[in-house]
Amino acid sequence: VDIQPKDEFEEHHFKGSIETNAYPAKADEEKKRLDIAISKAKTSNDDVVIICPRGRSGAMNTYEHLKANGIPENRLFILEGGIANWPHKEMLQKGR
Repeated sequence: VDIQPKDEFEEHHFKGSIETNAYPAKADEEKKRLDIAISKAKTSNDDVVIICPRGRSGAMNTYEHLKANGIPENRLFILEGGIANWPHKEMLQKGR
């Protein structure tokens, strides 16, 4: 679940990530953008990795929101350091 702002997502993201543009996931409007991720997570047993710019407050806000909406905590993970600190830039995609 990628919560980066739209322009940052376009600059770099992981293939197959769910674009939500929900960063920082504080306001109701931002949290509403996570609905697609919640829906997909509820129909899957896969782990959910939250990707945000730096892996801090926006990621925690998203974590708490997903948990409050029924996604089991044992399936929720935050990419430590966010996408900004991901060491393997060659794995990231550009564009949509």
